[in-house]
Amino acid sequence: MGRKRNNRIAVMLNNNELKILNNKLQKTSLSLSEFIRKLILEKKIQEKPDEEFYILMKKMQDIQNTLNQIYEKSYYLNEIDSDYYKDEAKRWGEFIALIKARYL
Repeated sequence: MGRKRNNRIAVMLNNNELKILNNKLQKTSLSLSEFIRKLILEKKIQEKPDEEFYILMKKMQDIQNTLNQIYEKSYYLNEIDSDYYKDEAKRWGEFIALIKARYL
């Protein structure tokens, strides 16, 4: 199967324009091609999250994993309200997905 994109373009920029483009590109996690395609298609270009985002995501995923472990243990031992912990783990998963959708 061939390439989906077969057309190459060249764009001439002055030093200032190139500096502006590179500064904007560095704020994203996109390649130059992806960046330009999003501009053309008028799609939202989001800045990549700062390091704090990834630290928070790791902590939230750790909490979700712990809740899932508690749910599994409580379900098999039938000692605590397993439905509560299952719902809580699901809620954390949805929250993590929301954070990812916003920042990534």
